[in-house]
Amino acid sequence: MKYSPLVNKISAGGSFSLVLDKDGEIIAWGSNNLNQCYPPVGKFIDISAGLTHSLALSADGSVVSWGSKNTYNMPSEFKSKVKAISAGGHSLALKTDGSVVSWDSSYEVPSEAKSDVIAISAGINHSLALKNDGSVIAWGTNTYGECNVPLEAKSHVIAISAGAKHSLALKDDGTVVAWGDDSDNQCKIPQNVNDIVAISAVSYHSLALKKDGTIIAWGRNYERQCSIPDNAENIKLIDAGDMHSLAENKMVQF
Repeated sequence: MKYSPLVNKISAGGSFSLVLDKDGEIIAWGSNNLNQCYPPVGKFIDISAGLTHSLALSADGSVVSWGSKNTYNMPSEFKSKVKAISAGGHSLALKTDGSVVSWDSSYEVPSEAKSDVIAISAGINHSLALKNDGSVIAWGTNTYGECNVPLEAKSHVIAISAGAKHSLALKDDGTVVAWGDDSDNQCKIPQNVNDIVAISAVSYHSLALKKDGTIIAWGRNYERQCSIPDNAENIKLIDAGDMHSLAENKMVQF
């Protein structure tokens, strides 16, 4: 595995991982049965690994896709004026005008997510959007209440993350709100989850990065995806995959 000493972004997918290095090039490893690990050649400013496909954002505001969802079906809205991307079981793009567009989802983007959005997160069958007033919007499958945004996530939210059947929101006071499926305790936030600066939710586990550079993980641990390694210190980036987790510190993987 190639390692870049300056990593701009990490993204954990269903059973593969992506890194965007300091030169804007993409590195991929893991399961490749759908060409998930054959990223496009070029310079990019953002990446997002989904369940079986990935997205990359170019500086010109256009998006490319590879893996199980290909660019041939990508709507024109993904091809210009995009400033953020998120891949899950489907694809989301945040446009420069603050509107959200979706691809390969059976759920339409609600009217509330068509303006003043500052962040997006695609789960497997549901989506989250963060508005500039600090409130969260959710839509899609709601079997486990993953789209029932609690009162605590309707103000002062600064980051969001959609898992398979649960959702996370990071508040401006460093606390985390979780809702949806809790069958593996992925919504039971540990007592030491405070001073948080980043969050990541995936199928059945959750990650949080503390201000001091340490990681907290909770939920399913069948594949040791919540067993944080001893060398996970001074961490700057985290991302949760389906059955693994990534942290940026000489590419710690667990």
